[in-house]
Amino acid sequence: VYLDILKQSKARKATRSAQKEEDMTELDSINAAFQMHVNRLDTADREAGGDKQAHLPQDTATDASYDDAVSAVKGEAKAQPTDEAKDPEKLARQALARLEELEAQRA
Repeated sequence: VYLDILKQSKARKATRSAQKEEDMTELDSINAAFQMHVNRLDTADREAGGDKQAHLPQDTATDASYDDAVSAVKGEAKAQPTDEAKDPEKLARQALARLEELEAQRA
């Protein structure tokens, strides 16, 4: 019985090993075909001019305004303290002061 288990185990290992080798061979052939296609596309792109940004409009005014907007937003990204950091008593005093101010404006 023990010898049968060993034989079956070795047979399974051999089958897995053969399958792995077959998979690796197939993967190598797929990779080679893919690389061939990539090389053909690169060659076709170079023959067509190769300038990937030639079709994009060159509007420096828009680019400059975008850069200005990005730098402005970047400057605004600083952290601001929140009301959650304040204790409940201080929040109540602020709410009362705001209500009193609104009442004074109404009158």
